[in-house]
Amino acid sequence: RFKVNDFVNISNVVLIDGIIARSLNIFEGILREFYNKNLFSFHCLLRAHIETLCIIYYINKNPDYIKNAVNGMKSSISGSTKHEEFPLISILTMLEHANKKYNKLEENYNILSEYVHPNAISLATNLNIDLPNKIVLKTHVDVIPEQQALTDIDLFIKWTEYIFEELKILYNTLLDREKEEKAQS
Repeated sequence: RFKVNDFVNISNVVLIDGIIARSLNIFEGILREFYNKNLFSFHCLLRAHIETLCIIYYINKNPDYIKNAVNGMKSSISGSTKHEEFPLISILTMLEHANKKYNKLEENYNILSEYVHPNAISLATNLNIDLPNKIVLKTHVDVIPEQQALTDIDLFIKWTEYIFEELKILYNTLLDREKEEKAQS
């Protein structure tokens, strides 16, 4: 169980809270869009779920990046999009690192990217088309194919477990750092 009150350093609170809030919002959205059979939104959010896993994993493997991540968050909150003082790492670099631990993560991310980017598959994903009359009947599918549903939900559950695993590591790392800093002062 995560207790943000355990932290003294506000930057650690902002980082943990930001990750948890992002994860919960994405988690809720994934469930809602799957229930609504909105495959485009579902796949966008599933891809974002992977990205959340990637940043937590990257921070865990590169603890010095915490400062850049927190400064980037503070800068973004203040409305700035410039991060020259604290270079931010691209999600593709983070994905490359996370893929070493989480097999096929990059492959799954690339498949989901096909749904997210404006190309043929993403443009057709949610359409029910009456071809003879050349009209779109609705923008959600009636039924998600069973195998696709099982695969997507299996990946969603697996990535959620990985996020919690990495979040626990990050939480403990931040707590340990604060204890060390307190002992040194």
